[in-house]
Amino acid sequence: METTVTSQAYAYKMSANGDVEVRTEDQVAKRKIKRTYIIICVGVVLLFSGYSSMLLLQSSINIVGGIGAKATAVNYGTSIFVGIFVVPIAIRLLGAKKSMIASEIVYIIYVVANAYPKEWLLMIVSVLVGWAAGMFWVPCGLLFTYYGHIYHKHSNKTEDTCVREFSGLMFALHQLNMVRNLIKEEQ
Repeated sequence: METTVTSQAYAYKMSANGDVEVRTEDQVAKRKIKRTYIIICVGVVLLFSGYSSMLLLQSSINIVGGIGAKATAVNYGTSIFVGIFVVPIAIRLLGAKKSMIASEIVYIIYVVANAYPKEWLLMIVSVLVGWAAGMFWVPCGLLFTYYGHIYHKHSNKTEDTCVREFSGLMFALHQLNMVRNLIKEEQ
């Protein structure tokens, strides 16, 4: 059993055997920031494991009439349009957090909708998920910039270095998900 006590400048952590570990508030803050960010990144990876699996298999699963290929094309076409013309305005109106949450809900709807593969439904959810993709990635960039910035305040690293580290962590976890999909596709 561990006990953590926080004073103004230090946090004391006592383990079950009586050892005391002293941490500065900066160490505690850095750990909390990194833990929160990693939890968010893991959530993104879990979200995209379902979505990217469906997207990669879309043209193989929904072969009749080329529905899967059409749905994928609509998805990417909408995403390009939204990314260019809509995202800056929408994020200014909704805010990054609400945009990201709304996008995550749409990604889940897309995966669920593929259980009922009717052309009209797939086209609607493809437009929605294309919209969601445009609205998701900008807040992700803002997210690692934000966490890099607040992490920098508690470390001796430059702000640019902290932002790059957080960006690299998000990218690495996302790519790990893509590698997982490729391995599943080969089997």
